[in-house]
Amino acid sequence: MSDKAVNAGVTAQTGFELQRNCALLLLLENYDFYKNKDFFLCIEHQDDFLYAFTTDDYKTLLGVSTYQSKKKSGSVWKINADFGEVITKILGVGTTLRKDDMPKSDNYNHILTFISNTHMAFEYNPNKNQKNKGEKPEACHINEHNEKQIFKDLPQNIRDRFNLQVQKHCQSKSITVDETEFDSLNFQWIDFPITAKKQKEALIGLMSTNFSHVVDPKASVELFIELFKRVEQRYNQKNIARLLDETKRLYGHDLKKTLEIIQVEQKTYEKWRNNAETFAPTFRIPFLVQESAKDKIRETFEYLKDLTNLDHMKIQKFVQDNDYRSDYFSLVELVKGYISEIKKSEHINLNDIDIFFTCLCAYVLMWNFMMREVCDNYQI
Repeated sequence: MSDKAVNAGVTAQTGFELQRNCALLLLLENYDFYKNKDFFLCIEHQDDFLYAFTTDDYKTLLGVSTYQSKKKSGSVWKINADFGEVITKILGVGTTLRKDDMPKSDNYNHILTFISNTHMAFEYNPNKNQKNKGEKPEACHINEHNEKQIFKDLPQNIRDRFNLQVQKHCQSKSITVDETEFDSLNFQWIDFPITAKKQKEALIGLMSTNFSHVVDPKASVELFIELFKRVEQRYNQKNIARLLDETKRLYGHDLKKTLEIIQVEQKTYEKWRNNAETFAPTFRIPFLVQESAKDKIRETFEYLKDLTNLDHMKIQKFVQDNDYRSDYFSLVELVKGYISEIKKSEHINLNDIDIFFTCLCAYVLMWNFMMREVCDNYQI
């Protein structure tokens, strides 16, 4: 069934940074969990964002974790009509997922999470008659002291209050929900700033902490955000959100390769920086190029990913086929040796500076990291 609301976030990009940033936050915070899973990420699809876990061919669903992310400036989330509307929509996502035509495993399940950087205060206050019957006030607060809460573990009276608000909203809109989806409902508080600028700064800090070997965490976060935007800004065709729509997917293996490639690029820049005083005069690297070495390295890796760049491919293959690590006593002499032999054995149309950077990148890629998956991404 067509639903114009599924493209609301795509149409109105301004103000939706929280959803994208939350998705990246969860990935960076829990990378050790995600890196061993086959999954794809969707943004502005069935919900604000979701992680779909699949078999290794991405054809069968094992489970889905969806997230509705909202902020509430200057207040707290309480059980009221507004929140009842939000929960109704989340429960509807569960029904949509069960009806989705993507094949599911026998033990498929999904988790529907309302996630916010705002305090949630769920309370039940009995009236006088209820107090006389022995009922007592109950409360559950979701914040820095209690970051996650499963709905079915809430006190019954609080669950009943949620159910009542959902029923009222359904009656007002003449709609129905499957109340069994309450069993899949979770709440999560995240320690995340309110503004997009501060959120980005927090992501950079998280990248720096969890991936300390990455030299430029700011550039890394910006690269991930650009990847997320690619799928975020694609429309759900015919206003229907379908998990089989591959244009809305950002695959886990691409995210993992992106992080690995970032690590290789950063490691190469570190090699340059540690040896720049010798590299520059030895290989006649002009000062202007030295100042933009980081961009030059990134550009060179882009060339190495393109099979049509035959000269780069020749250099890469030569480095791959010839291990000079036992023949030289410094990185500078090793690269010099590669360049000398490549010029003797190969016809290369690149200038000397491009040959140098290609040799350096190929060396770090192949011999320093020895990462098979990354090498595969560079056609080795």
